[in-house]
Amino acid sequence: MAFDSFSLYRLMDELRPLVGERVRAVLQPDDHEIVLRIGPYNLLISAHPVHARAHLIPKPPKVKERRHFSDFLLTHLGRGTVTDIRQIGLDRILHIEVKPAGEFLEPEPKVLICEFMGKHSNIILVEKSSGRILESIKHIDSSLSRYREVLPGREYIPPPSRDKLNPFEIGREELIELLSSRDEVWRAILEGVEGFSPALAREVEFRAGSPDPEAVWEAFREVIEAIREGVGDGRPCVMMGEDGRPVAVAPIRLRSLEPVAEPVFFDTMSEALDAFHRERIEYERFLSSKAALIRRLKRWRDSLAEKLKKLEEELEKAEDYEILRIKGELILANLNRIRKGDTRALLINYYDPNLRMIEVELSPELSPAANAQAYFKRYAKAKRARAKLSSVIADHKKTVEILEEFIERAEAAGSMEELKRVKEELRKEGWAVEEEKGAKRKEKEPRPFKRFVSSDGFEILVGRNDRENDLLTMKFASKNDVWLHVKGMAGSHVVIRNPENRDVPMSTLLEAARIAAYFSKARDSSNVPVDYTLVKYVTKPQGAKSGFVIYRNERTIFVNPALPPQERGEAEL
Repeated sequence: MAFDSFSLYRLMDELRPLVGERVRAVLQPDDHEIVLRIGPYNLLISAHPVHARAHLIPKPPKVKERRHFSDFLLTHLGRGTVTDIRQIGLDRILHIEVKPAGEFLEPEPKVLICEFMGKHSNIILVEKSSGRILESIKHIDSSLSRYREVLPGREYIPPPSRDKLNPFEIGREELIELLSSRDEVWRAILEGVEGFSPALAREVEFRAGSPDPEAVWEAFREVIEAIREGVGDGRPCVMMGEDGRPVAVAPIRLRSLEPVAEPVFFDTMSEALDAFHRERIEYERFLSSKAALIRRLKRWRDSLAEKLKKLEEELEKAEDYEILRIKGELILANLNRIRKGDTRALLINYYDPNLRMIEVELSPELSPAANAQAYFKRYAKAKRARAKLSSVIADHKKTVEILEEFIERAEAAGSMEELKRVKEELRKEGWAVEEEKGAKRKEKEPRPFKRFVSSDGFEILVGRNDRENDLLTMKFASKNDVWLHVKGMAGSHVVIRNPENRDVPMSTLLEAARIAAYFSKARDSSNVPVDYTLVKYVTKPQGAKSGFVIYRNERTIFVNPALPPQERGEAEL
């Protein structure tokens, strides 16, 4: 339950002091909401489909951009004097009459009509004498409503109303007769008595405790008197749920909700409405932000999973580089049997325990020795390609695992603060988590760590901060990858990826060590000691700060800090 007719009824006592004050400014924070600065007061009016309402707020919002509707209102109402504020019957309609400022001619009075009716809510400026609509915050044409159009130049037609009994004038016999027309007490009151929302109608039924007409009459009188007098149970309140979030706001205490919520009372209806809607809007913003983040993370994950599937299929089809080496070796072992111009040769495979024959394809324009060298070149290229594919596959698998972890954390987040922490950690990894407004751009998958490729084709990863160091060493790297760190001082964790568990050449170790020295406090030094060991020998003590680890079975090499030569560059795998 949010803004109902009785909430507006109680609010009127707080709005009457605005009569006689001047309209100083009109602000529009978003498409549904305006704030009128009237004398010393700030009146918020919202036509939001869920949070439509009006109430006073302590201070005006900061508005960064001008909007047409607020500019239009300021032109017609600016410096004008509020001459009347009234609720129309007991409906959710508020009229604010303003006499515009004029030096020479008597200006035509205007009426700002505020309709608080869920998705049909609107704020409409009308010329008082003619009833002509000047402008509205929402334009409604015949395609949206067959009953009335809300467009500039059209005559203002009030929303349709139903004949209902006045709750402050209804008698005992009238109520009892009304109850006899419906099986449910609350529905009879909702459909037959003006001003009642479903929540307040159910409150009467709850307080009655039974469908007995006399009990319902007493409960009805109790609720109406609480609303009219505004004391005791009649103080404005927000019903707070067990999770600490507001469940409802009402002009009276809702005892019917007390099994699951407890009342928090306020001095004014404005304070209660402001507290309720601020909390609800913030929570809805949190839920929306949470859902958007989870969608984006899942989109990243699914994209990577699809690429991973294709990469694995590509790896299966990749040329077997070992057979290329064997064919080259067999050609060299049979140079005396092969002639230039041959297109194939049937040779004994000395690398086969059963010494089976193997057919070797040849380029007729090449000599036997040149054919062997061609096989060795294909072997080296295929070996590098498979190593790169294996590295990228391992990389994608780990990234998918990390994204799964972030998805679980986002789904478990129970507040905006927890969600912000997840987003902040994602930002630290260099992953953009906020959508750019109005921009349609191709998304890049998350790319943690700085990346290089050694001259031998090994991928080298570098953590860019303490969080990335932890992520790289403790989550991303495999146990047989090589881990490096400058000895005895602060620096980045560096990992040589080794998905095929090959022997890492010394040339690659030296390149990775130079990178580790470069991304450390020893960058400007020479002959820097860098320790290296396997990742499986690196551990993080329980409770240790980010980036801190201990390791064993290390060896040390001395290098000068340097990045790989530009022609090898930074790899975009």
